[in-house]
Amino acid sequence: MTDYLTQNRLLTAKSETTSGTDATPTAGSNAVACENLRVSPDFAVDQAENEHRSSIDAGEPTVLGGGVTIPGVSARLKGSGTAGTAPEAGPLLKACALAETTTSSAITGTASAGGARVLTLDDASAVQIGMPITITAGEANGDTRTIVAIDGDEVTVDADWSTPTDNTSEYSVPINVLYGGASIDLVTASLYAYLNSRKSALDSILHKVLGAAGNMSLQLQRDQVPLMTFDLRGMLAAAPTAVTRPTGAAFDATKAPAFRNAVCTLGGVSTRLRTFSLDLANTVEQADDPRETYGVGPAVVTRRQTGGSLSLYKEAISTRNTLSQFLANTEQALAIRYGNTAGNRIAITVPRLVYSGNPSDTDIGAYAGEALPFRGLGPDAAAFICHW
Repeated sequence: MTDYLTQNRLLTAKSETTSGTDATPTAGSNAVACENLRVSPDFAVDQAENEHRSSIDAGEPTVLGGGVTIPGVSARLKGSGTAGTAPEAGPLLKACALAETTTSSAITGTASAGGARVLTLDDASAVQIGMPITITAGEANGDTRTIVAIDGDEVTVDADWSTPTDNTSEYSVPINVLYGGASIDLVTASLYAYLNSRKSALDSILHKVLGAAGNMSLQLQRDQVPLMTFDLRGMLAAAPTAVTRPTGAAFDATKAPAFRNAVCTLGGVSTRLRTFSLDLANTVEQADDPRETYGVGPAVVTRRQTGGSLSLYKEAISTRNTLSQFLANTEQALAIRYGNTAGNRIAITVPRLVYSGNPSDTDIGAYAGEALPFRGLGPDAAAFICHW
């Protein structure tokens, strides 16, 4: 009987200051609760199948080098539980070419002007698309919306205010951590994957992956836990080693909020959303580098084509004419907000969404529905995830 069990694993992840240089993630500070953790070497091998040795037998294989992958590892979509503190999966998100922006103090003020779906702030320089904004006094008091566009100090939100805002409207952008696309200063991660023994006398097996980057996709559905799935690759630091079992693993003291009691707007209209999927669709490459131990350098995200799909219940044509919007290449903002506890509320925003394929009729139980593939548009602005 084996002494190592599939369930008894641990992942730690930490962003690297220098790509490919071990950031030494620890169980106490950098543990990530995850599912489906496994490490797969991706080395090329010369099989010497055509080498002549005065025999009909092939020659001897030679390992040529390569990288390592951590495919399909999933983490629940949740916040840290403390507003303004990044979630434990933050290093994985950053390794997928997402920039992390922390707003450590609420941004408050009184608008100088407003309108049905706009608000002119005192100063919008610290505000970004994808952040929530709440009216705290004056017209539209109590309304929370998501910022989907910024023009100078004027912000546009995902849906009309309950009453048009004006210069009596006071606002607050809450403490938050925002993730959005990046194309410069991309960050890689050091990943430690432990396989622990069921016997105290046996050491754990440790795989170290350095210079890791990858792709992230996520899925929201009412009857499923919201999950992010990461496909990561990087440099093998060395062959797996036997280490003392890690102790004191500390995780965020939160559960992923269920996808319910949610606000979902598409094109400014409240939308009955059955499922939502988002895929950054990153292309990840590792350049050859014979100077490295195994001949390849850190992983790099070289291309991104963010998109996904929506599954919606059918609405009247007067409410949503998806085929007409598809044919006209109509841009719409999609905003999703859910979660009730500060530090564990989620906002997902696609500020410029277009349907990228033919809408198709579907059955959702006994109800008529439609499936809608989409693309997110805009350099480094195709999609945002905010924890607040």
